[in-house]
Amino acid sequence: MIFRPPPAMTGVHGGRSFSCYDFSSALSFTEPDALGMLAGTVIARLSSRVMALQRVFLALFLLTGAWPATAQPSRNLGWSELANRRGATVDFPGGLFTREAADEDGSKLSFSSADRASRFELFSIENIRRETPTQFARRAESGRERLSYKRIAGNFIAASTIKNGRILYRRCNFSRGMIHCVDVRYPAAEKRAWDEIVTRISLSLRPR
Repeated sequence: MIFRPPPAMTGVHGGRSFSCYDFSSALSFTEPDALGMLAGTVIARLSSRVMALQRVFLALFLLTGAWPATAQPSRNLGWSELANRRGATVDFPGGLFTREAADEDGSKLSFSSADRASRFELFSIENIRRETPTQFARRAESGRERLSYKRIAGNFIAASTIKNGRILYRRCNFSRGMIHCVDVRYPAAEKRAWDEIVTRISLSLRPR
């Protein structure tokens, strides 16, 4: 913006001469309007920020898209308490499993997922050998299966192994001459999605 001297105007009033300037023509815009320049600056900054956000969204998309779709069990798990006729109870995710079978005396309850890839069992057996959890684990390890995880306490054992691409997790509570167990089998590729579910099932098994 350049300031140009305004043209002078002269006249006579009351017998006296005078001169004045027409300031309406004093300002001449030979460059883009200042508001337009400001708007251009704002738009440029906004465009830069939008591009930055787009890069962030793309990174988040690539990160979340990296997980296999099959590793996400439904969140509608339909938890309830399941009990057999031997007094064992456990938290049961009915939204993942459908009832399949029960033995004659109701001490063993079996369920499977709709695609048969996962299985759930609750059963109770008499501790005929009067074994402790440590003795029970030692005998189990003497067989063909080798445990990939094992935890032994005074009144329970929790263990897991991988076979044919599936994880078998088993917890058994030793109580009053009985062994109450829960088995959960699921695809090893979905381990991360099942960890929280299996933990809740294991901790809920009763009696202890």
